[in-house]
Amino acid sequence: EALETYRRTLGDEHTDTLMSINNMGVLLWGQGKSNEALPYFTEALETYRRTLGDEHPDTLRSINNMGALLESQGKYDEALPYFTEALETYRRTLGDEHPDTLRSINNMGFLLERQGKYDEALPHFTEALEVSRRALGDEHPNTLTSISNMGNLLNSQGKYDEALPHFTEALEAYRRTLGDEHPKTLISIDNMGNLFNSQGKYDEALPYFTEALQTRRRTLGDEHPNTLTSINNMGFLLADQGKYDEALPYFTESMETYRRTLGDEHLDTLTSINNMGALLKSQGKYDEALPYMQESIQLILQNSQDPKALHDAAWNLADAGLPPACFEQVADDCLAASQRSCELTNYQVPMLLDTLARVHFERGELDEAIKWQETAVELADGKQGKGVTPEALDRYRAARKAAENQDDEKPDKKEDDKPE
Repeated sequence: EALETYRRTLGDEHTDTLMSINNMGVLLWGQGKSNEALPYFTEALETYRRTLGDEHPDTLRSINNMGALLESQGKYDEALPYFTEALETYRRTLGDEHPDTLRSINNMGFLLERQGKYDEALPHFTEALEVSRRALGDEHPNTLTSISNMGNLLNSQGKYDEALPHFTEALEAYRRTLGDEHPKTLISIDNMGNLFNSQGKYDEALPYFTEALQTRRRTLGDEHPNTLTSINNMGFLLADQGKYDEALPYFTESMETYRRTLGDEHLDTLTSINNMGALLKSQGKYDEALPYMQESIQLILQNSQDPKALHDAAWNLADAGLPPACFEQVADDCLAASQRSCELTNYQVPMLLDTLARVHFERGELDEAIKWQETAVELADGKQGKGVTPEALDRYRAARKAAENQDDEKPDKKEDDKPE
């Protein structure tokens, strides 16, 4: 309504109208409706370029919004030119040490990290951190963000000992400067919990996840997205320890709240449905798990362009150990989700290719499994890497060899004698 009023009274190119157009895009994006948000971001950006020029701060913010939206959809190649243009323009017009330039450097790092290009992301995060420390000081919010970003990158690479000092420094500084209940402090608390959970140090992770959850319930309420993140973290922590009955109430609360507040088609809802299926699958309750997993992957295929969501849905099915009769019911959807996640990332993310190979293996398509696993290992430089299992290639090859040997051992079919 506000946007329509601005258009009617001020015109389409007025700064207030453009701000309202941008806000509409942000609102829809926040609701998980990225395809509906895109026309608003596009209109805002084109109008800013035409009326203010390519280097105006409002234009650059709009360029960043386009890049971030496309990144969230997994369209990394389309996002790159926007982030590149913004960064180059900020460097040229504001200098390397301006906060907007540093945020743009971090955006480039995030884009590369999401693609699993950790070595390429590292120089961006390193530059942002070093410049922030020098120009802003160790406790400036931007510096603390850069410290956390570096910790997350190292955690993603499995370099836990190197990540810990970054997470510790950030958390202590946030507690000291912002207090225990500030949203950034709580994210930092989550980072510490996730780091310990990734290492299987569950007893050390528990106090962090507990503090974050209790504080968010008290300050934000039970239905806030950040509270739901904490609820999920507690569920995963318990599930990872095999405490499935204790994890169930957390996953149930999360799923029901997402359904009620966001609707069945929101990405967070779909993820929570998938989590519920994965939990029941872990308990061997395949008949109970299958409906959740089917619903999740079908809705994700219909509504999501997020490669991570598509990948996670496919992986949970491929790695479920479902009885063949159950897997048959979801095999086609599983393959479609895995293939789309790879298509969206131009078949350049090793972890996604590893999962595609696994899906083909579970379907009995051994040649395809070997092909994609070889590609995944090659892209990961033959190293373990996050989500890449080089030893799986030996398993797939052994399975193909066994199948070939079995075919060789089959007796030739004897033709019936034909009457002369």
